[in-house]
Amino acid sequence: MDRYEEEYRAYWKICLKSVPAPVDEMQLGYDNEHIKREAEKEQWSAENDPFWLFKKLASRRSFSVVADRRDILRLRGEQEYIRMHPARWLWTMDAILAEYMYLIAHNTENQVVQLPDSIREARHKYIKQRKQGRKSLRIPIEQFKFLGKSNSANICCLMPRYTGIARLNLLCHDLCTDPRATEEKSGIHYNGLKFGLDHKKTNDTKQTDRITNLSHSLGDFLPAYTLSDYIFHELMTGLSLSIEITAALMELEPEIRELALDAFFDKALEIVAKSKYIYTRIAAARSFFYQIHLEWLKRSYSWSSEKETITEDETKQWASPGVWASFKDSIDFASTHLKILNLDCVSESFEGVNYQTYPDDRIRIESAQDVDMLDRLDQLRNTRGESVAPWLFVDYQEETEIYIRCRQFSFRKVSVPNSNSELNELIQYYEGLLGMVDYPLGMSKWKDAAPSNLAVFVQRKHKYVPILLDYLDNEKMRKGSAKAFYTSMGEYPEIFADNCDTCVELYKKVHRKVQEACLAATRI
Repeated sequence: MDRYEEEYRAYWKICLKSVPAPVDEMQLGYDNEHIKREAEKEQWSAENDPFWLFKKLASRRSFSVVADRRDILRLRGEQEYIRMHPARWLWTMDAILAEYMYLIAHNTENQVVQLPDSIREARHKYIKQRKQGRKSLRIPIEQFKFLGKSNSANICCLMPRYTGIARLNLLCHDLCTDPRATEEKSGIHYNGLKFGLDHKKTNDTKQTDRITNLSHSLGDFLPAYTLSDYIFHELMTGLSLSIEITAALMELEPEIRELALDAFFDKALEIVAKSKYIYTRIAAARSFFYQIHLEWLKRSYSWSSEKETITEDETKQWASPGVWASFKDSIDFASTHLKILNLDCVSESFEGVNYQTYPDDRIRIESAQDVDMLDRLDQLRNTRGESVAPWLFVDYQEETEIYIRCRQFSFRKVSVPNSNSELNELIQYYEGLLGMVDYPLGMSKWKDAAPSNLAVFVQRKHKYVPILLDYLDNEKMRKGSAKAFYTSMGEYPEIFADNCDTCVELYKKVHRKVQEACLAATRI
């Protein structure tokens, strides 16, 4: 058991509680008293126009997406799930991840990885080319210091201790892939799996490594990803983001998927890609599509055209021409869900922003259980005589009320230790804090079994996400029939198998644009 575990658990429970759910706007905007007042103002219309009430209710936009019921979080050792929404993701999970990466950036330690023949040859070939003719690399090769002579069998690569493996992984993919292989690069395996080699002997005795097309073989020479590697990889590629967007699109009617996706590329993608808050941007992007779906569904049942008659062909359309004409308004309304991504809750300088005093940085402790937990934390700190990161501290206390402040919400600047040893201790503290999240991150399980793919920030409970994860992880599914695979598993509804091909092709279209936007937004 981690010596800080009680402190971790207290932090999560108190801070999650301190970010309440937003006001539920999933309702008509008028109550009975309001209707009475309007009827008094427009008495003649209310009494003589049979559609007066209908027009009054329809005049105001309603039904705003508040949260996805499948957005949930569970702490290690807990049975119940905690419902999440974009603001709660932002002020808790993503704020911690951002602070963690801020500390990572200050670590100057390096590590060494020995490179196999194929990578050495690919690097040598790249270096020999004229600069004008070289293919584009996502990670500049100048970031790596290569130790040993080019013709040496012991050539090694010197890289940062944190994020270095992810950088080398992306570099190997790009060095060993034809720049014209656009179809492969947009596929889920290119960024979804670590680069790998088949260690099989060829006719050429000098070359013992053969590069695989999908880079998913067991002969993997790269060390295991760390949390910082996963975060860096996600920000560079948008892998989990692409999977979640694809899954959300699959829930829309086929007739509006293309419209919704084009609107996202035009209005939302740049904003989403620039955000460094992984879970928040996923939640905001999914809300964008759900809002379009909700607006479209609502308007499809409205009397939106003056036409009194329609043709046989028009009856087969999913929506009337009038509904199509109003699609722009739906897009504008859906874009309001992106506003939360413009809030830099953790900036590079850690200067706080005022988000309408929400969440409140002063949290009221009401339950006796929470009070006992705080007392226990004080005892622990006094016993060990240290406080690596004082997340929670009592602000002031009255007879019956205790108020605490959480550094996450008061935006105190993180003090970066001068030595790498002290910095690593603080980094490990953050990793322990994040390790308390059993779902969706599940970091504590990585020690026993490292994730088979790099999409660690998705939520498998989101509908259609399992399709892409299964396609990514299971070779049988890739080579054979999706329907046969799911039938043998006996775990998923038939709709998954029937939509597998559509889902995979849609992912390619989404990921191509998302990856471009993430690369443009990420400064290396």
